[in-house]
Amino acid sequence: MFTQGGSPADFAVEAAFFPPGRRVMTLAALPSVPLRLAAAGYFVTAVGNSDEVNALRHMERLPESAQPFRQPPILHQLQAADRPAFWAFLNLADPQQQVKQWWKMTVDPRGGWRPIVNALTDAANLRRLYQLPTSTAPSAVANLGELLMRQLEDHLRRRPNRDNPWVRQLLLDWPTLGAVNTASSNADIASRLRLVVAEPAVYLADQPSGRFHGISLVHHLDHGTCGTCDTCDTRIASPASTPCHQLIAAAKHASDRRAWMILRSTGEAQNDRETYWARFDRSMIWGRIITAKLHAPEAIVPAP
Repeated sequence: MFTQGGSPADFAVEAAFFPPGRRVMTLAALPSVPLRLAAAGYFVTAVGNSDEVNALRHMERLPESAQPFRQPPILHQLQAADRPAFWAFLNLADPQQQVKQWWKMTVDPRGGWRPIVNALTDAANLRRLYQLPTSTAPSAVANLGELLMRQLEDHLRRRPNRDNPWVRQLLLDWPTLGAVNTASSNADIASRLRLVVAEPAVYLADQPSGRFHGISLVHHLDHGTCGTCDTCDTRIASPASTPCHQLIAAAKHASDRRAWMILRSTGEAQNDRETYWARFDRSMIWGRIITAKLHAPEAIVPAP
């Protein structure tokens, strides 16, 4: 279902912490983040594998306004009688009505939108949506489908669909990059966006000390890809030998003394501050977002 390339993420989280106009590092796997930060005036390095970087390069050259209209594939799975109501749902401005209609059409066995839920929670779609490592266990992928449904409902309760383009991206697989990019030309963005094919931890470790003023990352430890711990946020101040700790250590090395790190995760929020930023991210798919000042004594600070 989700075929635009990469995982959706709301750059407004990074913009809330990263100092304007400075040098930052992000992941090519979250394409809207580097593109929108570059459009907002940041000098961005986006790191990822060759497929992620090539997909981002294509998006950089071909903004949403230049992409041909295509009928969302998911609509073909809905009965014709259910499609008008679904289009109307995407443009609702009343969160209470949104949740009521979502439950009626997806939870009620008689609801006509079950194909949408089935497509969203399909294992192959979840692996693409979250760019999950191949080592992620099937049981963890199934749990992630349940988490996604809870996240979606929680966001529907809090924000009008009409004002959230990520609703269309998630449910219809439509790109949302053009929604914020109107102030910058492609040339402006390209001049502030550097694409690098590399493993993020290796790339960060090879950088000069203090290079970046903000770093944006993703981890999947909550689903067993590390096998050592599931609460890396409590150990950011003293990284150990696990893959996530190595990544955090590399991030600390490459970051300015005042730099912030945004760490998105596919797991459950562990405290109110992680819940706050997961809800702040309009893309709706992240269960927890850790916001850390990498060189602070206690590494983690509360949300406002």
